[in-house]
Amino acid sequence: MVGYKNQIFQLGYRLCSRFFNRKKGYIGTGDVSPLAQDFWEYDQDNNSWTQKSNFGGNGRSVAVGFSIGTKGYIGLGYSTGMFYQDLWEYDPTTDTWTKRLISVDNPGDLLVYLQ
Repeated sequence: MVGYKNQIFQLGYRLCSRFFNRKKGYIGTGDVSPLAQDFWEYDQDNNSWTQKSNFGGNGRSVAVGFSIGTKGYIGLGYSTGMFYQDLWEYDPTTDTWTKRLISVDNPGDLLVYLQ
């Protein structure tokens, strides 16, 4: 995505989560002051950023971001002495976040169930 990487740094995000969906890139959370909950969409065709609904969970850094089909997911991460064990699903068609169920059976193992 042309210009995407440089613009992330201009927004001031470090240790943030990101995922991609077709010609759109998404970024949120991260180590800005305070820990970010805002969420952004990058449109490659227009080379522009649009602010979307805030991330559904608490602000955090070093979270995991990925996409499956048309939905994006952000979860886990760290915030001042707390390691998160949650997963949130983002639906770009409705601009909404939904908390998903996860199960941590053993320390260090993560099993995610998506229904």
